[in-house]
Amino acid sequence: MTDQRLTPQEEQELRQRWDASLPQTLPYPTPTAIARQAQEDVPKLLAEIDRLRGESQRRDMSSAPKDGTEVVLWVKARAGIPHCCLVGHYMRGGHCIEDHPAIDEGWYFWNGCMFDRAAEPIAWMPLPAAPDATVPPRPQEDRERRLQAWAGIADEIAAEASSSEQLTADDMQVRITGRPEEPQS
Repeated sequence: MTDQRLTPQEEQELRQRWDASLPQTLPYPTPTAIARQAQEDVPKLLAEIDRLRGESQRRDMSSAPKDGTEVVLWVKARAGIPHCCLVGHYMRGGHCIEDHPAIDEGWYFWNGCMFDRAAEPIAWMPLPAAPDATVPPRPQEDRERRLQAWAGIADEIAAEASSSEQLTADDMQVRITGRPEEPQS
């Protein structure tokens, strides 16, 4: 019996032939395209993780800003949950709102309807920076390009249907989605 495994070179050639046989306007990326994109994205994402880890070091409360700057606070407990994290800021106390009672000096957070005192803050860190506005968001698939891709597939199916060969519903399902229809249970 002979070994029927492909050599790495044969496998690469087969993948290239497969990719070349696919229409250029698929409504979804090929596995090879996904792998190529991942090779580009992974180093950038790892660098971003390292950058964020550097920014996310907890700091002692003695160094926290007391000028009203919002920061991430770790509190001893919140609603019975230990070591909760919330966004808060330091308030000097007194009358913050004209017709409201005076408040005590300390750390406060917005609880959804009012400022609530943060019980026993134990650590803090600055809020993460806003996303870099110079980096464009990942482009979303263009509607026109999708329509053209589907029109191309529809034209191919129509051409095949007008030939002497009859297409079954399963053939059309595979042609449109690239996979057979899932059996319904």
